[in-house]
Amino acid sequence: PKRSIKIFSKIIQCLGKVGEELYLEPSADKLVFRTLNQSRSAFVAVTFQATFFETYDVTSVAKCKVQLKPCLAVFRAVSTVEKCIIRVDEAESRLVVELQCKMAIKKTYKLTYEECEALQAVYSKENCSNKLVSRAKLLIDVVGNFHTNIDEITFVVTEKMMRVKSYLDDEKKTGPNRVLQTELTIDPKDFEEYVVDGNVGDITFSLKEFKAFLQFCEAAGQPTSIWFEQGGRPILFTLNFFAAFEMDFVLATLMDSSSTQASAAASQTPDARNQQTQQSYSDTPSSSVGSFTPSQSATPVRTASSYYDGLQSAQSSQGTPGASYNNSHYDTLGPDSENMAMSEAGASATPARHDHIGTPKRPREPTTVHGRAHQQQQQHHQQHNTQHTT
Repeated sequence: PKRSIKIFSKIIQCLGKVGEELYLEPSADKLVFRTLNQSRSAFVAVTFQATFFETYDVTSVAKCKVQLKPCLAVFRAVSTVEKCIIRVDEAESRLVVELQCKMAIKKTYKLTYEECEALQAVYSKENCSNKLVSRAKLLIDVVGNFHTNIDEITFVVTEKMMRVKSYLDDEKKTGPNRVLQTELTIDPKDFEEYVVDGNVGDITFSLKEFKAFLQFCEAAGQPTSIWFEQGGRPILFTLNFFAAFEMDFVLATLMDSSSTQASAAASQTPDARNQQTQQSYSDTPSSSVGSFTPSQSATPVRTASSYYDGLQSAQSSQGTPGASYNNSHYDTLGPDSENMAMSEAGASATPARHDHIGTPKRPREPTTVHGRAHQQQQQHHQQHNTQHTT
């Protein structure tokens, strides 16, 4: 029907913001759309009941997939569409979409499809002990406060409150392109349902796909349910549209560092912890081990080999290309051995200096004006005497 076409187009647009391929899985009483992003961190499954369609007739249950990009072009503008017919042409291996618009305009699109295996993610609502139910408007207002360069956000859920903060790695925290850190607190009374079993910890997931889901929830006008366990386990967002269709939006989460370190420390024996502490102290003196923090004023020791190796690289970069420097003697004795060897030789020992290697040059005669005139006069007398003799 016409009222379902707009919702159907919104679903295609939401799927197009997550994945690149649309998997279709028809059955006798329902039709399932699935997609997966390239990094395999977001999965969406939309289950249409037969009541969502005006007419639902399935003659083949073959699973297939199509590209989402041409699907977005088909359902980009549906304001004038009054009826949509989707059928499969097995002879030409085409998914045919017919749009009957106003003014008796009919648009036909033939999309190439290929048969494939079913796409399914492993998740379960029954295993999630924590559940939140919220209006889409509340969550949209919360994520609207975060900077556009934020890639992930973190849910810190406790029994008394829920905090939403931006997740930043070390580069974004201390690098030249630092991003503003944002944190908000939501009272449990703002949720329609708030069931939390103890302190869950940090749950970090992608913000881009989460925004796409919230935009669809706002268009559908239905609340969303959030199912989760802890960091490192998938978080599930669901939406039920009057029993006509249901959307499952699954996002991967990062492992909670605090819980990981606590579990790793608890699993280690006392001997293993002592051995790890001693190894960390001897290998990495600049890092803090337990309650011990090294002094920041300690000066690192530089060895002779590292000193002259660095000197050699610096001279090679500044001197003649291809020149080599042999510092094996100094590498053995140390940086102060050169000064010690010169002091033993004595202060009077001055190394010979050779400005030119090879045949010595003839001493240069003085080139004064008077000397030149005298030479010219002697040459003139010699020529005159020669002519007279002849």
